[in-house]
Amino acid sequence: MYFRKTYLISTLFLFISTFLSGQIQRNTGQITGGTYSGSTIEAFSSVPESFPNDNYLYAEWYYGSINLKGSDKVDVKEIPIKINVVRNTLEFRHQNVVKEIDIKAINSLKLLIPNQLQPAEFISMESEGGLKVFKINHIGDKYSSFVHFTYQVIPADYNAQFDTGSKTDRVKIDPNYYLKEGEGPLTKVKLNKKGIRNYFEERSPAAYDYIKKNKPQLDTEYDLSQLMIKLNELL
Repeated sequence: MYFRKTYLISTLFLFISTFLSGQIQRNTGQITGGTYSGSTIEAFSSVPESFPNDNYLYAEWYYGSINLKGSDKVDVKEIPIKINVVRNTLEFRHQNVVKEIDIKAINSLKLLIPNQLQPAEFISMESEGGLKVFKINHIGDKYSSFVHFTYQVIPADYNAQFDTGSKTDRVKIDPNYYLKEGEGPLTKVKLNKKGIRNYFEERSPAAYDYIKKNKPQLDTEYDLSQLMIKLNELL
């Protein structure tokens, strides 16, 4: 009996240890299913310097998983990530070292954003001007919507006499909205009733009439996603 209890306790301890070890390993950032310029994330380039928070789509580090392009399917799973819009790179924090890759090297990206029910998802697609990475706003059976982020530099406007304005240049990140019909090309639109309505004028009279009649609010990404859900149900 004593031997049996000891065996059961030992087996349980081994199971818990293995499980915890797996959990710890799972959250350290790992490459699976192939290689990308080497077998570990250390192969990525080191970030040359630190950058202001306004260079990033999100100021905080968020855990994410990435599918990278290459001859093999390569995944980087559950590692802290930032999207540097100015440098067009993804930054990884791994073992207290920050690495980066060109954002065009990804097929897809998922970021876990606190207080959001679903991960923020990004995919790489061809658009005017070549390959770009888009945030998925809504994927529908007929129509889908996406957001691509660009930036502009706001020059310093400090007024010494009144001690107002900014002493340094600032970066402003701008969302650019796109709609897509089925497997067709991406079309850039303005996020307002007229811009979205005009997109559907020749493509879908029913969608055009719905927007014209109901005058939906279109100020945010969320507003656009809700309209796209409604239109895909309607069409």
